[in-house]
Amino acid sequence: MIYLFITALILSATCKAVMDTIRFNSKVKNLGTWWNIDESWKLKWKNGDPEQGERFFGSSTIFVSYTDAWHCFQHFFLFFMFTAMIIYPHAINTDWSWWVILHFLGIYAIFTGSFELIYKLLTPNK
Repeated sequence: MIYLFITALILSATCKAVMDTIRFNSKVKNLGTWWNIDESWKLKWKNGDPEQGERFFGSSTIFVSYTDAWHCFQHFFLFFMFTAMIIYPHAINTDWSWWVILHFLGIYAIFTGSFELIYKLLTPNK
């Protein structure tokens, strides 16, 4: 269970790194509209026009995760983060009430370390 927890935490950090790469690395825009944060918002709307309504049912709300890369990776960032939170108590299988601060620091180190590593791999020129 601990490996499943760590995997979920690393996947969450990876998705967050991809989100930041999409947001701050202009090279990603060349991958197409779905990846281009400046243009992908149009994919929510018929013909890219909010006045014409949603491109498909829920494309600007409940199904926004399927309209562009940033929202897709945000969806999985949150999914894996909450999955890790659910798995954690089962992974340690112990009364950890007095260990909370140390556990928090360890979890924080895994998440931020994974995020930094993946973000640096995705944006090597920064």
